[in-house]
Amino acid sequence: MKQVDTSVLNNNPLNNRKSLTRKEIQLLGVRLNPAGLRLFLWLIYTVDPSEDWLLIDHLLFMEENNLKSIKTYKKGVKELLENHILATTEYSRNNYYYINKPVFASFYLPKYISPDCLIVSDVDCSHYID
Repeated sequence: MKQVDTSVLNNNPLNNRKSLTRKEIQLLGVRLNPAGLRLFLWLIYTVDPSEDWLLIDHLLFMEENNLKSIKTYKKGVKELLENHILATTEYSRNNYYYINKPVFASFYLPKYISPDCLIVSDVDCSHYID
């Protein structure tokens, strides 16, 4: 993979967009086609919303989603770009994209949450909630 200078990825055009309401963010998923929704759901678990940009590991995405054709990945990226969930960077050909931080922050799942808290149980999970 080509090396890129990620220090130039500091001008995220999505930071200048108006903030979305919770309802608008919720409706984003309804508007996405299957390829876009699949990529969006996969990204929710991989994106760090404190970052302005991300590198999409398209090979890992395709492997984990049992995809044989790169066309599905590209269709998903196009859908996320059109809905302002992602934005292009000068390195988009290398799978670097700016992220819409409020969208991903609203879906952010703590990386170190206990698996016991993901199921209905009597486990006290209040210390995981902000």
